Amino acid sequence: GVQTCALPIYVNVEEAPAGYNQITARQISSREMQLSFVGFPGVNYTLDRTYNLAPPIVWVPQLTLGTDTAGNCVFSALISATTNNFWRVGFTP
Repeated sequence: GVQTCALPIYVNVEEAPAGYNQITARQISSREMQLSFVGFPGVNYTLDRTYNLAPPIVWVPQLTLGTDTAGNCVFSALISATTNNFWRVGFTP
């Protein structure tokens, strides 16, 4: 038969230091944005995009990058000139 065992799971949640988990956007041409992100060093993050923030919001993954030893990564994203462009960055396990 199958045996099961229930054990408690402990999770330690740490608050990020000031300045972390922030995006800075800069338009570098008429068709391209540069999005700089500061996260935790050596961690992967994914840039997602949507064209509309009205529910239901559909976020589409664009690119996954790892941060450097200081926690920095820079994404480049093409702009859709015919609509709004909204981006977010999230942790990728």
